[in-house]
Amino acid sequence: MKRQNILLLFSFILICILSSYTVISSKENLIKISAQTIYPYQLIGDESRTSSKMETKEFQISKFVTLGEYKDFLANYKRDTTFPFFYRSPLPDSTMTSVETYKKYMTDKSYESYPALGISFENAMEFCKWKTLKDNPKDSITFIYRLPLAIEWLAAYNYLKTNKIPNDFNQKYSDWLMDLQGYNPIDFNKVHTFYNLYHGDNFDEPEYYKNADPNDYFMWIDRIVVMGNSYLYQHDKLLNCFSYTHRKREGYRNVSFRYIKENVKDSPVIDETNLAKLILRRWTIHKK
Repeated sequence: MKRQNILLLFSFILICILSSYTVISSKENLIKISAQTIYPYQLIGDESRTSSKMETKEFQISKFVTLGEYKDFLANYKRDTTFPFFYRSPLPDSTMTSVETYKKYMTDKSYESYPALGISFENAMEFCKWKTLKDNPKDSITFIYRLPLAIEWLAAYNYLKTNKIPNDFNQKYSDWLMDLQGYNPIDFNKVHTFYNLYHGDNFDEPEYYKNADPNDYFMWIDRIVVMGNSYLYQHDKLLNCFSYTHRKREGYRNVSFRYIKENVKDSPVIDETNLAKLILRRWTIHKK
């Protein structure tokens, strides 16, 4: 009974938040973030390194992916599989709320203009793969969509806030990132991303972690950074976001996702390897 009451309470909060959400319309759904100098540690509230600065290039980032956009992905996914289990796997996590609220969320078209909630990290990346294939020419891949890196999220947040541009960052919903949760201290000069686990050649036992403590190993491969405040959690510093646990196969009622659009040739180079090419390789998409 206690669990049921808690679910009902969260269901009520979820409905209230979605009802009050202001939708920012855009045909492209992409915001151009200009090149800039930022102080990432200052932005996250790390007082020990506030003078450290970084230069970021111009890039494009989306607003939150809406439930309507995600349903387009689901419809395509359903057409491509004959097994019910595989169709259910990318659905929003049904444990985020009560059965009644979940059914309403998935069937009531009034929610389709609001951010997609309950989407796991892995399914967010599957959405990016689907959109990459859909929007590129059939005979080549010139650009990809992917989740943001922490430094990109901070650059976008800083740019939009500084220039007083309406946005949906750090407000009612948090964001999935590409970064692993648990790196301490945080080093923005070394882009610690999930690529070497999600996109590695040996997913079950990545070379980088073979000598790690077994307990730490399973922590690292399962937990991803979720950035920003939400209606459910308010952080006094964004630095705290790097400590909270969010498992990559689970969806959360307060977490949505957005994507970066980037040309393959301009993708960040990590460990002497182009990140976009690593992603395409993991997706088994061969760039021509």
